[in-house]
Amino acid sequence: MALREILRLTPWSVRRRIFATVRAHVLPRVAEERRLPIARALLPLGSGRARRADGAVLRVRTPAGTVTARVDAGTTPAEVRRRNLDRVVRALDEAGADWFRVPHDDPMRTAVAVPETARATVLPLLRRLTAADHGALRSHPAATGHGALRERRREAGAVSVCWPVTDPGGDLVLGHDLACEVEFWREQDGALVAPRGNPVAASIPAGEPPAVAAEPVFGPFCAPDDATAYRTRAIFAAARPDRIDFDIDVVCTGTTDLRHTLRALHCHAPWVRRVFLATGETPDWLDLSHPRLTVVAGATRPHLIADLAEHFLHFGDGMLLGRPVTPDLFFTSDGLPRFFPPADTGPAGPRPADRTGNDRRQIGEAFSQALTRRLPRVPQPSRRGVLTELESRFPQVGDMVLELYAYLTGKAVIGDIRHRAVDPDPLDLALLLHSRDADALHLDASGPATDFLAAYLPFVSPFELQHRNTRAIAAPRRPGDRPVPPDVALPPVA
Repeated sequence: MALREILRLTPWSVRRRIFATVRAHVLPRVAEERRLPIARALLPLGSGRARRADGAVLRVRTPAGTVTARVDAGTTPAEVRRRNLDRVVRALDEAGADWFRVPHDDPMRTAVAVPETARATVLPLLRRLTAADHGALRSHPAATGHGALRERRREAGAVSVCWPVTDPGGDLVLGHDLACEVEFWREQDGALVAPRGNPVAASIPAGEPPAVAAEPVFGPFCAPDDATAYRTRAIFAAARPDRIDFDIDVVCTGTTDLRHTLRALHCHAPWVRRVFLATGETPDWLDLSHPRLTVVAGATRPHLIADLAEHFLHFGDGMLLGRPVTPDLFFTSDGLPRFFPPADTGPAGPRPADRTGNDRRQIGEAFSQALTRRLPRVPQPSRRGVLTELESRFPQVGDMVLELYAYLTGKAVIGDIRHRAVDPDPLDLALLLHSRDADALHLDASGPATDFLAAYLPFVSPFELQHRNTRAIAAPRRPGDRPVPPDVALPPVA
């Protein structure tokens, strides 16, 4: 067996020590131009493929253990999340079980409620459903408390159901983090009581009227125009005050690893309406016919782009999303952009003499602020109106200081984003592949290893011509895929 495959099968804690030793004691002894190739040869960047179960399934090692996952080269977390939900509610419908959808505290997951009295029917159903097609089922304990709740601790308050999916190389598994969770609600004193909390109500009147609501009502991790309807109860169908319901577009002005910037957007931000490329370049792999993609001729200031939404994210060179995120990371529900201040608290040092440094100094002087620190290199939430105002007041200042201007004029609020620069050190790349814990990544000038980007973002996006070889772009959902058409009468929950 090749050394690379042996390392793939080695536990992560052991691999990490091996790589640290190689970096500290072996690489310094070889010529500089040979260090990275040697480290790459020793370092399997992916999560590790154990074996192929059949033509469409892989056995993949993950930080949580080995799982069997279906192979799909062009899927997304939002699509896997939807499939898990639809398979569960379709099975519940076929079994005649009552259910209604409820919002989940984790926007990456979905939840449906069934009566506690149906537990003896629903649990065996879900076990058969997952066992028949490489699915996975986990139990979640009920909330602890006094009296009756304390006696029920050992019972599953909810079960997590998913069908894991991976890319052809087994580098990324989409599994329980996108599961559909079935909650067992009990009737007590005229109310239906959930086994755990949720963002709206963990207890509702037993007579709460049924309703039908579209996907965006239940959470933000979906396309803004997703009209797929699910049955629920009236209280969960009402608009929440913290819901972001305005359009958000993306403007990309960077060219470094543009393919992976688009993959990250498609994979990690399904709520983006349209993507505008203002890079001055048109790669030959780009699918110019995609309805959500617009190429802007030449470099331009974002607020001058026709049809751009009032709210947008600006991606500069080398910026990409690092994991699934929701729009509230960048905007408040009333439309204010979030300002990400510098994290460095050390000595400021001399003011840079480049264009951005000069612009920052000009804005600082106008507001009597010492703006010496560089802002983090992350996607910048912006508003067209604020950018127009900035250009009117400071016509010589570029839009790279827009977030500073918005914050100093009260048109932005402090936000918090987990970000990190990606350097070409192989061990750091492996650690990042293992954790995937950053909201945003920034690629430095030298750029990371090509195999890192391929492993980190392995799913082909519909913005690439290659996507046509994996599936139809924006294929419409079949009518039968709608779990509850609006004209279907909804049975009450017993």
